[in-house]
Amino acid sequence: MVLSLQPAGAAMELRRPWARPRLTALTAAATVLLVCVPTGEKDVSAAVHITPADLASTVLVALVGVELLRGRAARLDTAVCLLFGSVVCAAAAATLASIDPAASLSGFVRLVQVFVLVPAAVACAVRDEAGRRLVLGAFVAAALVEGAVGARQFLTRTGASYTGQPIRAVGTFGALDVMAMSTVVAFGLLAALALALGERGPHGNPARGGGGGEGGGGAKTATPER
Repeated sequence: MVLSLQPAGAAMELRRPWARPRLTALTAAATVLLVCVPTGEKDVSAAVHITPADLASTVLVALVGVELLRGRAARLDTAVCLLFGSVVCAAAAATLASIDPAASLSGFVRLVQVFVLVPAAVACAVRDEAGRRLVLGAFVAAALVEGAVGARQFLTRTGASYTGQPIRAVGTFGALDVMAMSTVVAFGLLAALALALGERGPHGNPARGGGGGEGGGGAKTATPER
């Protein structure tokens, strides 16, 4: 009887879905949660509104930039860079073609922040299962908070005006941004679906986090051959 060792290969790596997330992933999750912080802004004529989420997103972009310079963060694919670059070019062209380019500059900065810088930073920051679950969980938590506040506003008649009645649910965003709460809740539902699908295996079976057994990630042991 001869003993032969089978190479474990990738099976030797144990999956750690709840490993400690990186600082950049924590900052990305904090950016999502800080959206729920009420700002009390009532000046609709102001061109720029700085919120806690804006500050957190700035920190996120800065952290990712430092990690890219140090070679610690994964770089984006060329196709993704071209996609983000086309958004910047389109926004710049629209700004230059506007009636008042100087007044439109703040809108250009906001568009680049929301549709280019923050998504690119999150794509570089979230590179493991723990980070993905953390950020998606932040979306779900934000949706729960806004949904609860909105439901309370409707039930207690303390929301924004709708058909002459203070029953419009606006969450923590106030009457000046009536669509923000529904947007956050919609993103939370999508994040919850993504988390649920992530717990399923390729054939609809619950995903296994490691260990031995069929389909597990445990290393194979020596087996006898006759």
